[in-house]
Amino acid sequence: MNISKIVAFGLLAVLASACASSGNNEMQTAQERRACADIGLDPGSAIFASCVGNLDASMFEANTSAYR
Repeated sequence: MNISKIVAFGLLAVLASACASSGNNEMQTAQERRACADIGLDPGSAIFASCVGNLDASMFEANTSAYR
């Protein structure tokens, strides 16, 4: 297999994983927003945005630390 085919397959794999994670990211964001709303935070407030951001960062750290 020549190098251009290897590079092409590598790029395909990266693009496929990006597409797959996009759907997961939207679902995770919806779950994070729901969790912050469930504890009574107003979805239009700064504290709600902070809650979602902090939860997202925590989930990212938890998901990536499993692969270290």
